[in-house]
Amino acid sequence: MSPSCLRLRSVARPVIRNILLGLLAVALLVPVQLAVQPTAAEAAAKSFTTSTAPKITFAGKTTFTSKPGLWLTAVVPTWTPAASATTLQWKRNGTAIKGATGRTYTLTAADVSTTITVTVKGAKSGYVSTSKTSAKTSNVGFKNCTELRKVYPHGVGKVGAKDNVKNGVTTFTRDNALYAANIFSDRDKDGIACEWK
Repeated sequence: MSPSCLRLRSVARPVIRNILLGLLAVALLVPVQLAVQPTAAEAAAKSFTTSTAPKITFAGKTTFTSKPGLWLTAVVPTWTPAASATTLQWKRNGTAIKGATGRTYTLTAADVSTTITVTVKGAKSGYVSTSKTSAKTSNVGFKNCTELRKVYPHGVGKVGAKDNVKNGVTTFTRDNALYAANIFSDRDKDGIACEWK
């Protein structure tokens, strides 16, 4: 080998070595992360499906007048595939009610003038947990006129309603939604519930 080739070889070796060391340092400092994306079929297979949202019933009916003392029952949906665990949470105006995690819930005075829903969560190993929420109940009314008058001393009625007795009550609270929640207390059907002077 000629002297010139030997000199070139002696120069090239440290250059190549430095390049390789630099590449190794980059590989150690910046690891390459490869994410394997599931196919659409694989992603779908890991998700729950359900035919319906949960329902709230009273005495087997989904339409009822909400008031304190009513014992509500949650009808949970059927999960596909079948969930291995199901949890429930009753909510008042969208906020979780502490301790209300069973299949039933009894309306209380704290629920008056609010709506109630129930959220059901299905879980299964290897699947994405899924939650479904029921439709709202009607606004919860007062249990009776005694309780209503503690807040509205002269009763509540529809806008435009008039007491059907001579010189009747005119100082009742006019609120259509509030009256609708307490319509069961309008015994004389004049559009005013629990009127009182």
